[in-house]
Amino acid sequence: SLRVTLARLGASGTVSLQTTNGSVDLTLPAGASATLEASTTNGRISSDFPLQFEGTRQNRARGTVGAGESRVTVRTTNGAVRIHRDGPSS
Repeated sequence: SLRVTLARLGASGTVSLQTTNGSVDLTLPAGASATLEASTTNGRISSDFPLQFEGTRQNRARGTVGAGESRVTVRTTNGAVRIHRDGPSS
């Protein structure tokens, strides 16, 4: 399992988190500006940020937060993907 908290995202930066067996918990700053992509083969996706779900089992999701300056990709095979918003939204 992975637990990652990012204090900030650089403009046009890229973050990629991936695991095979285990969940991924990612916390992003409230004012994040990113394009988010999440996928799991055997698990669920939840997010404090608005995402559009794809697939018959809704095991893929994507969305744009703010201006979408950075790219954030989260993948796991066997586990959940949870994306949290840190602090108050602005």
